[in-house]
Amino acid sequence: MPRFIGANTPDFLALLFELLGLLGFVWWRDAEWSVVVVAILFGLAVCTKPTMASFALAIGIYLILCREWRTLLLYVTAGALTGGLLVSVSRFLDGPFIYAHLLPSRPYVPALSENALVVLLFLPTLGLALRWIMFAGAGRWRALLAVTWAVSHGLAAVLWGGDGVGENIQLEPTATDAVILALALGDARRWFSQGVLLRVLPVIWPLVIVQFGFGRVSNDLQKWHALSARLAEYRQAILLLREQPRPVLCEDLLLCFEAGRESAIDAYFVRDRVRMGRQSDAPLRALLREQRFGAVEIGAPDDRQLPVARERLRFTASFMQDLVQRYTPQLQTRAFSVLVPAFGPWRRNAPAPSSGQHQHDAGGP
Repeated sequence: MPRFIGANTPDFLALLFELLGLLGFVWWRDAEWSVVVVAILFGLAVCTKPTMASFALAIGIYLILCREWRTLLLYVTAGALTGGLLVSVSRFLDGPFIYAHLLPSRPYVPALSENALVVLLFLPTLGLALRWIMFAGAGRWRALLAVTWAVSHGLAAVLWGGDGVGENIQLEPTATDAVILALALGDARRWFSQGVLLRVLPVIWPLVIVQFGFGRVSNDLQKWHALSARLAEYRQAILLLREQPRPVLCEDLLLCFEAGRESAIDAYFVRDRVRMGRQSDAPLRALLREQRFGAVEIGAPDDRQLPVARERLRFTASFMQDLVQRYTPQLQTRAFSVLVPAFGPWRRNAPAPSSGQHQHDAGGP
């Protein structure tokens, strides 16, 4: 997952809380109060990234297997209180729509998707970690490591079919394998003497080579060939926004940033704030009806649909209706659209139609 290195994503912060929780459980295992600290850390992890829950589930299953009912009750209670408190604070600060954000409906297709095949990259570590747990020991923590390994990989496998799931679903399994293999380094001499690596790696690595030689590389080449066309579209959009003498509105703030323009509003929470009653879209709609914006860019990550008169992820249906009635696409691609006034005194200031629109209409990217 090279593209996740240095990424600004909550996954790594949640993973940090999880690893600290696992470490605390191991270090302070004999202290009953330790599960409270562990539960708080896992609560922070889940509230940071709701799908990062495999370590918390693994600890709970481990306590059940050990029949430590008192400790389990304390652990579940502390976790529930932590989660409830954090969700309540979020609801107070951000409004009731946090529930819609936490539990959105998503299509699920239980199939071997492209994301699922990413696991083949980690087959060597997966296989070696499993082998060490099963045959090399792991001392008193063997059961805990086995449960954590099974839950992290199992949960990732279940979530593979969810809409919007990417390679980062493998962060927890990868971290689990890394922890186990780090512990297994102490047995490295015995492994080599037994010839375990020589027997395991020749079986695993060909699978990796086949998958990434004919699957991932082919997919990357297709994206590479389409990159030049995408870059040309973005350059056209940047030029169009930069040349507008009047204010512009960008749903994707990076486009305005690259054009050296400041978006009239930050559209990220417009729809939610309107629905919560904290903001009215009437002033913004009035600016649309008066065609005060020289250009309006529609389309951003998580919502690449073409502009039509219905509610979007970041705009209300009434806003979109006013937009499509008074603005027309000047540049339209699969990723975004840039609209300019369709009529009135400001129409003459709009740039001439760009070639990018004709390419898209003709079936280009």
